[in-house]
Order: sequence, then C-alpha cells, then structure tokens
Amino acid sequence: MIMVNDGRYKVRWRPGMTIRDLLNDLKFSFPRLVISVNGTIVPRDQWDTYTLQDGDRVKVIHMTAGG
Repeated sequence: MIMVNDGRYKVRWRPGMTIRDLLNDLKFSFPRLVISVNGTIVPRDQWDTYTLQDGDRVKVIHMTAGG
C-alpha cells in the first residue's frame, strides 16, 4: 500500500508502479506539484521512471501563487 499525504489517500501498490502512475490513479493533474517519497524530493523529470515500493510514503504538494 502506498500512503499519500499522511494517509489521506491509500493506493494499492503494484510492481513497476511509478510516480506518474500514482498521480494518474489519484487523478492529480495540477500543473505545479512537488513530490516527495519517504522525505526525499523527486525531480519532475524522474516521475515517469521513479519506481515506488510497497509501503512508501508519498507527499504531493500543490504549489499555488499568492500575495
């Protein structure tokens, strides 16, 4: 099981699952996201190839502009 945002979302892990797969499963399509896996930021250019492991804890942060 992949825990997302401190357990707010739980996604069933499957072999070969990438960050992009996780975002698609959750239907997250925001243009400005920051992703961390087990406390480590994963650059956007690695989302299609970074393979998640069962039990990973993922944080998805939606960056917004404000003033």
